[in-house]
Amino acid sequence: MTEQRAEPEAVTKKRRGGIPRGCLLGGLGLSAGLLTAVVVVIGLAVTWAKKAADINRAAKTAAPLQIAPYRPSKEEVARVNRSVERTFQALKLGTGEAFSYRTEELNTLLSANPLMRAAGVKSRVEIDGDRMIGQLSIPRNLVSKASGDRPDSGGGGYFNATYDVEISTSEGVLTVKFNELSLNGIAIPTTLLRRPDTVIDRVSQHEQVQKILSRAKTVEIRDDVLHVVSKSAEDSNASLRLKVR
Repeated sequence: MTEQRAEPEAVTKKRRGGIPRGCLLGGLGLSAGLLTAVVVVIGLAVTWAKKAADINRAAKTAAPLQIAPYRPSKEEVARVNRSVERTFQALKLGTGEAFSYRTEELNTLLSANPLMRAAGVKSRVEIDGDRMIGQLSIPRNLVSKASGDRPDSGGGGYFNATYDVEISTSEGVLTVKFNELSLNGIAIPTTLLRRPDTVIDRVSQHEQVQKILSRAKTVEIRDDVLHVVSKSAEDSNASLRLKVR
C-alpha cells in the first residue's frame, strides 16, 4: 500500500492561480471532521460537568484565546487542499489508499478555513508522537449550536479549550482517548467522556464524522503523523465504531 503525501513544490508551481472549489471543500470537510468531535465534547462537557456553572461564568467574559496564527503560503494551501481532495475521493470510491498529514498540513487546513474565520474560531494543533495537542477558541453560541444544547441564553464570550488526545483504530473501533481536556482553565474529568449513550452517540451523529466512520478503514496518530486509510472493495461495509475515553 502506497502512502500518499502532498505534491512536491515543483508540481504546485505549475498550477498557479485560485484554489479549486472542490479542493477547498475537501479541506473544509477534513478539518470539520477532526474538530466536530472536540466541539461537541466541549458543549456536552459544559452541560454535564459539575463545574458547568463555573465554566460558563468564566466563558461569559472570556476573550478569545491568544493562539499564534499559522500563515501558510497560497501555494501551500492549494497543495494541501489537493491532497485532502484526493483523500476524500479515495474514501468515496473505496480505493484502499493511505494518506498522511503532518502538523504543518493540519494547521494549513485550519488556518485556511473561511468558515472558521467568519465564525471567530481559532485553532492550532501539534502532533507529538502518538498524540495530538491542540488549542481551540470558540464563541459560546457556536458551541451551543454544535452540541444541540444551550448552557444558558447569555450573550458573548468564548470557550477556550486545550486538549491532548490519542487516536487509534483496532478491530473496527476508532478510539479517541482524551489525556487532557480543560475549558477556560478548568479541568474536565475524562470520566465524563465515557458516559454511555451520550458523548459517543452525539458525536457519531454529525455528518462529517459519519462520513469518516463509514468510509475509512483506519484513522490513527503515530510517529508524528495523522494517518488515514480508505476502505477497499474487500473490506467490510460496516462503519467504524467510535469509542471515546
